[in-house]
Amino acid sequence: MNAISDTPVCLAVTGADRIGFLQGQLTQDVQRLDRDPILTAAWCNPKGRVIALVTLVSDGDRVLAFLPGWQADDFAERLLRYRLRADVHIAAEPGVRLAAVDSGPGGVQLPEGEPVLAIRPLPGSDPRVMEICATATHVDELDPDTLLSCAAWNLACIRAGRPALHPDTVEAFTPHMLNLDLLDAISFGKGCYTGQEVVARTENLGRPSRRMLRFAAPTAAPAPGSRLLDETGGTAGTVVQAAPVDGGSELLAVASIKQLGGALSLEDGTPAAEKDLPYTVPEAEGA
Repeated sequence: MNAISDTPVCLAVTGADRIGFLQGQLTQDVQRLDRDPILTAAWCNPKGRVIALVTLVSDGDRVLAFLPGWQADDFAERLLRYRLRADVHIAAEPGVRLAAVDSGPGGVQLPEGEPVLAIRPLPGSDPRVMEICATATHVDELDPDTLLSCAAWNLACIRAGRPALHPDTVEAFTPHMLNLDLLDAISFGKGCYTGQEVVARTENLGRPSRRMLRFAAPTAAPAPGSRLLDETGGTAGTVVQAAPVDGGSELLAVASIKQLGGALSLEDGTPAAEKDLPYTVPEAEGA
């Protein structure tokens, strides 16, 4: 998270048709909220390019959607253009927040239910990091030492292989490029949604040619949207997000599978070394 207001903003989606409406727009099976109180979804354009990444939380007769602050208003406005006669309303909900908690080696016990609506561990994090959706009052009362800063959360997400969008990368990637199929953010059985034909074709007709991978570089964090270069100076990938670490930076980049195994670098010529993710990317195995 950074100065362009990546802090998550909560939008409350209400109305009798809210589930059906979201079901026809997002990659996720929104009906799963009945049993999984927090899910990740993408909203795509008709060409299957990701416009927004959304965290969904079930809250009784409404669905809470969390997006970075720079994107929330535009998301709500654009999404409602598809409402037609559906009974759906979207409004900001400042009384609920999404926060990240560093539970430490001993763990922190956070009971679900009011004032905590949902809890989700971040895979691959050490010490264990958890997302919590809770009332703003409850979050404000948590021990400040347990709350992750925006920078720490960004780094934890990079190490977990979890993408985030930036204004310069909106509509730059398909869900498969961002590994959303590997992160349980796509339903392949729920039926149609915007961009579904492109997503289904990628899933059914072959292996994606580009995937999001993790890299480390001994330099300042590169900007989202900047290029990853191959040995000849040609484009081998695109930076999704990056964070500073001691001695340099770590980053997620959507890279060409064919160009893995060779020497890769950032635009300033700094070598970029591939690092492990906490999940398997099948196309990159043995590349």
